[in-house]
Amino acid sequence: MIDKETFCIPIYKKKVINSEKILQLYREKCDNLVEENDEGWGYDWAGFCGSWNSNFLTYNILTESSIFKDLINPIVDCTQEYLQELKMPPEYTVRLDHSWLNATSEYGFQEYHRHAPYTISGCIYFSSPREYGNFYFKNPFEYELHDELDIFKPHRVLDLEAGDILLFPSNLKHGVAQNPKNKKRYSLCFNFNHILKE
Repeated sequence: MIDKETFCIPIYKKKVINSEKILQLYREKCDNLVEENDEGWGYDWAGFCGSWNSNFLTYNILTESSIFKDLINPIVDCTQEYLQELKMPPEYTVRLDHSWLNATSEYGFQEYHRHAPYTISGCIYFSSPREYGNFYFKNPFEYELHDELDIFKPHRVLDLEAGDILLFPSNLKHGVAQNPKNKKRYSLCFNFNHILKE
């Protein structure tokens, strides 16, 4: 039977930050990074979406910066759990290849996109998606002609909170709804590639 929430897509969701105080500290770190690097607004496609992202800094924000270094182990641990659930062949492992910070301003959004050719993509949310713009998947079955029926909706919104990590296949189309708040929406995003074990 098709899971109407996820379309049977193998996703992984878990709470990794339980303290509102710690989440606030991360949001303050994000505020400082954005203020110090204002040219990130409008970088590449981000101007169209009303967003800022750290990709213009040209470094992997998790592995080449100290800002979020204490999140590397939780991210890797969750990814290993996800791989076990997916029954990845034992001769393979994954490598963190790309990470960045997203900030979305009021009315900002993210159109459908995918992260191929990576294998696994994910986010940690410092702001509540429920309040600042929900994450959603595009229906991979393309049942869009009958979107008045709930089971045939063109996309599915996930129930996510601040402090959650979400992992999903990188080739899956996804987007972010418009931010209705006059505050920035922050998410730390990353991509893993599968590699043969040495």
